Amino acid sequence: MFIAIYHKMIVKNPLDPFQYSLHGTQPRRQPSGQSFDEIITKLSPEFVSIYKQSARAEEYGLNQVCGIGYRKSLEFLIKDYLVSKNPERREEILKKPLGQCIKDDISDTRIKNMAKLATWLGNDETHYIRKHEDMNIDDLKKLIEATRYWISMESTTSDYEDRLT
Repeated sequence: MFIAIYHKMIVKNPLDPFQYSLHGTQPRRQPSGQSFDEIITKLSPEFVSIYKQSARAEEYGLNQVCGIGYRKSLEFLIKDYLVSKNPERREEILKKPLGQCIKDDISDTRIKNMAKLATWLGNDETHYIRKHEDMNIDDLKKLIEATRYWISMESTTSDYEDRLT
């Protein structure tokens, strides 16, 4: 069962003074659960929270704001990642623009490249004119996913190298 929600519009037609337009339906679809591996969840709980909120906004059709949220989540992920590697530089990293952090502070080329591209697409979500008109939110999410993947793999690799050597 579902409920249709209509808005009444007043029109200047004496035979039919009201018209109705479909505004939405209830119940809304429950957002699908995006899963995050333990490494990412521990590294950046705020990233996970912001990303999930953005996904919820997207599923509710809030397409003008969800991309901004995804871009924000990326910034939290990258800065939390960098702070975890350089805790003594925390204040410097947090104040620095994201693009500069990626350029100057990420040494792994896979993480650096994916984060840079995701930032470019994420910035398109915040500006009036898009630079990458052939790309969309799905591309942004894939780049964020690739960034997450490489951060997780770097962490796993480093952990095993430390434990086994």
